[in-house]
Amino acid sequence: MFARELRMSSGNKLGAIVLGSVLLVVIGVFLAFGFVLLLGLAVAGLLLGIGAALLSRLTGRPRRQPPLQSRHGLDPALEVAPPPDASTQQIHPLPREDRLK
Repeated sequence: MFARELRMSSGNKLGAIVLGSVLLVVIGVFLAFGFVLLLGLAVAGLLLGIGAALLSRLTGRPRRQPPLQSRHGLDPALEVAPPPDASTQQIHPLPREDRLK
């Protein structure tokens, strides 16, 4: 399988330089815009977090704690056990002669 090669040619060298420069500027503008958006989201999250912390401190409400059962480990009522007959079965990877009779 052969790869296709795409070439773009311009009538003069100056046109190719201008086109390449414009392409680089457009890519740079998009990258800068993306970084500015990302920075804006980070600042907004930081401000929301600071505001929530200040509000809880000013109102005097204690922080919400997770339920006790999740802080101290697993809940035994939610554990899953294998069926009772599964532990009595033996798994033999290779057949033995006495089992073949």
